Amino acid sequence: DELKELKIEMIDRFGLLPDQTKNLFESTSLRIFAEKFGVKKINIFDEKTEITLNNNSTIEAIKIINLIQKQPLIYQLKNQNTLIFNKEMEHNLSRIEKVRELLGSLV
Repeated sequence: DELKELKIEMIDRFGLLPDQTKNLFESTSLRIFAEKFGVKKINIFDEKTEITLNNNSTIEAIKIINLIQKQPLIYQLKNQNTLIFNKEMEHNLSRIEKVRELLGSLV
């Protein structure tokens, strides 16, 4: 994984990375991970996350439907291809990990 190697190289050269740099690496890693499954865009807000799928997404619709049926206050569809994840998130790297876990559960 080239991104992981770059991160290690930067730590070796410059020491521990500032939070902003860690966030950049993690958000880039999430974007690369999500693109493999046909995610067009991810918007993370304090109170919710919007995951927009492209038309060629490999995420199974039945998994999204099951999420929405089991937890309709947390998961909703905004339109035909945008999943809303209503969960207040902290301003740290855990929010990116929560979105990664959600995507992992859908593939």
